[in-house]
Amino acid sequence: MSEAHGGYYIPHGSHWPLVGSVGLTTTVVGFASFLNGAGFGLTMMLAGLAITVFMMFGWFGTVIRESESHMYNSQVDKSFRWGMSWFIFSEVMFFAAFFGALFYARAYSIPWIAGGDRAPMSYCGAVSRQPGRPMVRPIWAVNSAYSIRGRYRHSILCCCSPVA
Repeated sequence: MSEAHGGYYIPHGSHWPLVGSVGLTTTVVGFASFLNGAGFGLTMMLAGLAITVFMMFGWFGTVIRESESHMYNSQVDKSFRWGMSWFIFSEVMFFAAFFGALFYARAYSIPWIAGGDRAPMSYCGAVSRQPGRPMVRPIWAVNSAYSIRGRYRHSILCCCSPVA
């Protein structure tokens, strides 16, 4: 049934991967047939889903029976836990990459493809999307600075000029 190599449990060969492959193939072929209008497509797809669900219950049941009969030692338990930890980490990194690509497509690529001449980050909602609106405040500030400088310079010139 199973072998112990150096105290590490190696499970016996299982037929569940083959059952799962048959179930998934039947599901996909049935779904494709259903989309193409074949009368047997829906029945075949449901049969494939039933085979897949049967496989999941059977395979998980086998693993639970092995665990309940104390076939696993602490090393196997540790490897199961590390395996699940790495799986969760890989899923988190996958979704981080996926949403990073989505952000890139929304914030950078779409404005460039649309031929926009504004900075790509201005499309993220931080700046108003009305034409010319982002430049109103900088122009106002520069104008105010020059007018204040001009008034200050004019007042110095007028006050310091010799009286004739």
